Amino acid sequence: MSEFSWPAGDAEQAARIRAAWPTVRHVFPVGTAFTGEVVGRRPFGVFLRFDHHPDVVGLAEITTMPVDAILPELGERVSGEVIDHADHNHQVKARLTEPGSWTGSAIPLAEGLYRELAGNTFVTLYWRQEVFDRTVERLREQHFAVVEVDASGWTTVDAMHQDLAVALDFPDYYGHNLDALNDCLRDVVAGEYGVPADSVGFVLAFTHYDRFARGCPREAQIVLDILADHGRAAAVRRQRVLGLVQSDDPEITFEPVGATGVEWNPAEWLRSRRRP
Repeated sequence: MSEFSWPAGDAEQAARIRAAWPTVRHVFPVGTAFTGEVVGRRPFGVFLRFDHHPDVVGLAEITTMPVDAILPELGERVSGEVIDHADHNHQVKARLTEPGSWTGSAIPLAEGLYRELAGNTFVTLYWRQEVFDRTVERLREQHFAVVEVDASGWTTVDAMHQDLAVALDFPDYYGHNLDALNDCLRDVVAGEYGVPADSVGFVLAFTHYDRFARGCPREAQIVLDILADHGRAAAVRRQRVLGLVQSDDPEITFEPVGATGVEWNPAEWLRSRRRP
């Protein structure tokens, strides 16, 4: 391995890679699609040779792949997109998107989209309907189960419960209260009902939510808090749960959601365990 982590590299090739770097950055900006070949495998990922660009060092790190992915083999043909540039070692960071026979080939784009949306919050606000619709379309293309619910008629809390019970196929014993909503959403996330079992993630998408927020501000806040909490808990279990909220009011705001307390560890949770 050379200083550029290029398999079977040499000093002459390293010099060419260094000299070509400004052009490489210009030709392969973030988001650029590419095809190429796997030319090196390491525990942290695979090195790539981009088609028609022999002096490009591509690296697809395992952190951009599904948890249970098997690394593609040497010589395997792959496709992907550029996600970053590492100036210090002249590497084009890549995410594999259509890696042929690679295990989990449909997942990397889904994971990338999830990270894009969940990077700052598990519940994202939208104003323009076309932006909201485009996000929903992208999620469905990546096999997320997106459940859209129109909140424009939610002038009462009971109306909200009725619509969600139907949209998510809640059981007959659903209690039509916020505690019951929390419990049933947990079951939905677990795959017991409401969404297909083969989905890569679950998205609850509200439209016209500002009307519910005006009529029932406390409940509107709590619903988003419940959704964000399930998003956080799902992430710990390597699941994907998101909330999308379209509002016709571009100035709408909500309090922070999904907050968690500072808890004692299980061994010392009881007060009796914290005494000399």
